[in-house]
Amino acid sequence: MESVRYCWPEIVGSDVARVTYAYAVDKDVLRVRVVDSCWRQELRLRKGEIIRLIEERFGKGVLKDIVFSVGRVGRRLVEKREAADYGRELTVAERQWVDEVVRLVKDSRLEGVLRDTLVSYLLSRKGR
Repeated sequence: MESVRYCWPEIVGSDVARVTYAYAVDKDVLRVRVVDSCWRQELRLRKGEIIRLIEERFGKGVLKDIVFSVGRVGRRLVEKREAADYGRELTVAERQWVDEVVRLVKDSRLEGVLRDTLVSYLLSRKGR
């Protein structure tokens, strides 16, 4: 359910989105980088609430867990998150097509790169 990763900023809000980066979904586990251990602890405490918000949006049981780890949430990663936000400018059919193509990829890192590439391609066709 890679869509959860791309909707992360909408789910958690702008304050949390600025200090985190949802970088992968592996076997129904969302992996999120956090800027420091204080934020990691805060998000661990709020994990139940975040999972509830995800289930409200995507359906019950879409994720088994969220794993927070301290790591780099630098400019390069922020740019990727902003690029993912442009995915909301795609039509429903375009988003579904991207999801179908990406679903075939088993490597989560490659999956993210492919999704970003497809979204960029579709947006470039629209002159964005």
